[in-house]
Amino acid sequence: MRHLLAQNENPFGPLPSVRAALMRAIDGLNRYPEFRPASLTRTIADWQGVQPGEVLVGTGSAGVAHDLFRGLLSPGDRVIHSDPCFDVYPMLCAMAQAEPVAVPLGEDARHDLTAMAERIDERTRLIVLCNPHNPTGTVYTWDELTAFFALVPSSVVILLDEAYVDFAPDLGAPEVATRLADWPNLVVLRTFSKSHGLAALRIGYAMADAGIVERVTPHQVPYTPGQLQLAAVRAAIAADDEVRQRIRLISHQRDRLRQRLTALGWSVTPSRTNFLWITTGDPARLDLARAALERYGVAARLYPGRAIRLAVGDQVANDAVVTALSTLKNESTMPVDVTLDHIELYVEDIASQIDRLTTGYGFDLLIPPSPRAGYEEQLSALLGQDGIRVLLTQPLSPAHPGTGYLRRHGDGVADIVLRVADAGATYTELVERGADGLSRPVEHAGCVAATVSAFGDIGHTLLERAPGVPEGRIPGLPDPLPVRGGGVGLRTIDHFAICLPLGELDKTVRRYNEVFGFSTIFSERIEIGALGMDSTVVQNADRTVTFTLIEPLSVNSGGQIVTFLADHGGAGVQHVAFDSRDIVVTVGTMAERGVPFLRAPEVYFDRLLDRLTPMRHSVRQLQDLHLLADQDHDGQLYQIFTRSEHPRGTFFYEVIERAKARTFGSNNVRALYEAVELQNNSARESTG
Repeated sequence: MRHLLAQNENPFGPLPSVRAALMRAIDGLNRYPEFRPASLTRTIADWQGVQPGEVLVGTGSAGVAHDLFRGLLSPGDRVIHSDPCFDVYPMLCAMAQAEPVAVPLGEDARHDLTAMAERIDERTRLIVLCNPHNPTGTVYTWDELTAFFALVPSSVVILLDEAYVDFAPDLGAPEVATRLADWPNLVVLRTFSKSHGLAALRIGYAMADAGIVERVTPHQVPYTPGQLQLAAVRAAIAADDEVRQRIRLISHQRDRLRQRLTALGWSVTPSRTNFLWITTGDPARLDLARAALERYGVAARLYPGRAIRLAVGDQVANDAVVTALSTLKNESTMPVDVTLDHIELYVEDIASQIDRLTTGYGFDLLIPPSPRAGYEEQLSALLGQDGIRVLLTQPLSPAHPGTGYLRRHGDGVADIVLRVADAGATYTELVERGADGLSRPVEHAGCVAATVSAFGDIGHTLLERAPGVPEGRIPGLPDPLPVRGGGVGLRTIDHFAICLPLGELDKTVRRYNEVFGFSTIFSERIEIGALGMDSTVVQNADRTVTFTLIEPLSVNSGGQIVTFLADHGGAGVQHVAFDSRDIVVTVGTMAERGVPFLRAPEVYFDRLLDRLTPMRHSVRQLQDLHLLADQDHDGQLYQIFTRSEHPRGTFFYEVIERAKARTFGSNNVRALYEAVELQNNSARESTG
């Protein structure tokens, strides 16, 4: 399996500072650790504001729980826990020869605290509560928990498993020291496996009354944990801001993933963890879901007849989950059979745009500027290169819709034309699903065209060509010449980057999911200081139409998306990305032809090898042309953006080369911000 989402692991690797600390600690591996982990105990006690005598450390939270069961239970004692619960607890009952008392969850997928209190008897010695709950992700507030604690005799230990508590920081619980003072029979269990991403190092700890710790310590294996764990914990504690940033990213992705799955018709319990609990009224559907996930390389945890539990993974893994489960959606969201035909740009000066695209970008002029029969006064010209077709339209009349478009936005993409087999039937289907019809089907010279709304002032023309009609015919224009086959190596349109006002992203994604039947293949939040954006990528069935939909984090967040929306006058296509066969050759040729490109700071390339080793091109080649490099689980991506020549600076192009990568270079956004900041700091220091 490529995507391991069955064990609730953190998708991020060790933080750089933790990695460095571990490398330094490796030199001491020939030495035994402390007989009892006094240094690690003190470190955690100081961090949590408790006394060292109130801390137990061990091999993960499961290891500490094992020690607690051995130290606190005798054969025949009873342990109350939920059903389902963290798998380890029934196992530990068996090992301690204790009797498990499994209490089913309530209808809200939370502990049934009333039923648990009713099951307490003279043989009960331990009650296990997971908050947040594993495996459902639900929570109780501190007030709700303490109301339950008051019902528990002081002779019964309450084991409060808070393995995922960092993902739910707003539950109202006081500091641990206060909790222990108020509830001497309380044990708080935590781990460095989840939010800190150190599962392989097996670092768990519990905080409890010193009397409980004294009872358990003799049952612990000496010489564990060791110096690697100590080094990692100290570095992880010191990197608290970075850990919290990762928690925010995971939590955001969790909520977005839940939203995407809910849109597909799955029942997903609201979660305060790094995983999701997916249920359905049909147990057989769970088996189908697991099979679909496995086909897409996703390992998930199936609770037979109950649910599937899925950890939140990286972007590629989350996209695989959505793609897999979208294969089981009902027919009302089945995709409409469309493919990308061409794009139409409204322009102020068609001659200058033809010159720019033919001279710099290597396009052939397939239809010279011509009037278009059946339309308002205008000139249109078609350009092409390999599989790319760009229609330029210059309005010649105030009544032409392009005149108003240009006044509001300036030159830009106005229509993303979709090829269909039956324009009339497709138009009717889309309107029935909720699309706004802009123009009904009209036949002209063997073609049928109809238009529905897309976003902002952009539409989707549905274009049907009858059998025998010349390839590439556009209604009202002369038939195009064939592409000569030269060019600069641009092949297809890889994707469109579309900026949306705040609050429009989710609605636009749902429209493409529910009206057009597009699949959501990628979703991400990028936060860099006060700047940032949310993005979701949707794609049609044959992958010829890919929209990267972007909205700012807030109207006051600043950055390029907010600037675009202000200068462009609302939603629109920020850039069109062209796929290239060899980006070094293509960009080198375009640069020689006078196309201006954005330049990455030199420090970006100084730090590049810290992130990846380029496979297709050398660092020198990338640096010479200012090409950016990124990678995901499937491969690598190379990209560069042209410098906008738009009067408002609101439209440009991207050149991209995919070496099997499926994502969109989001790591480059962070790397560029960091590189620019480092360069600015260096400049300030040199002048200071």
